[in-house]
Amino acid sequence: MRRARQGSVAVCVAAGLVFFEGQLQAYIDPGSGALLWQILVGGFLGAMYLVRKAITKLTSRKMSSPK
Repeated sequence: MRRARQGSVAVCVAAGLVFFEGQLQAYIDPGSGALLWQILVGGFLGAMYLVRKAITKLTSRKMSSPK
């Protein structure tokens, strides 16, 4: 199923390049930059939380295991 999806994306991109060959005008509103920063910061903080949680879980196992 994944291969079929990749093929359809390639066909859509190729059709877009053929049928829409005029100059494109791109516009990014000011909120897009803020959204991008929010995604990056949230992803970084989420990853840091998961790393801290994993480290805490591993160290608590080592301390609680009998010798």
